[in-house]
Amino acid sequence: MHVPRSSARQPGFTLVELLLVMGLVAVLAGITSVNLFSPQTKANINSLTDRLAADIKSQQIKAMSGDSMSASAAQEHGVYIQTGTYTLFKGTAYSGADTDNIPIASEGGVTLSTTFPSTQVVFDKGSGEVIGFTNGSNTITLSGSGETKTITINRYGAVTVN
Repeated sequence: MHVPRSSARQPGFTLVELLLVMGLVAVLAGITSVNLFSPQTKANINSLTDRLAADIKSQQIKAMSGDSMSASAAQEHGVYIQTGTYTLFKGTAYSGADTDNIPIASEGGVTLSTTFPSTQVVFDKGSGEVIGFTNGSNTITLSGSGETKTITINRYGAVTVN
């Protein structure tokens, strides 16, 4: 007996079944990717926060100890903050033309912002105090993917990380 082709059951999946499975796989992939990148961003923020805090203390120590780098006499040292980078410099103000500047780039989408005037913190030679300190205008914020860290520097250069 010959069964007509239209009534024979053929192996395979229906279009509705395929679309349902593909939709579930897409949702699971989306959830997984969000959860995989969050710890990396948090690690990037923690790492950059630690490095920036150490660099701030290093610049203060250079100013206090009289490290002149390539200059003929001891001078002030500071940190210039930009959105995706910060720069270590010598002198009373940041100059983009100075070849002794040391730029440090952020990683993994971490952005920096600051309340310091002129987006820089400068340490006085000898004393290590912050030049032109204004209470309330003394923080640097690092953020990315919902994570935020704040570095606060007091008049005397003491660094607090929150």
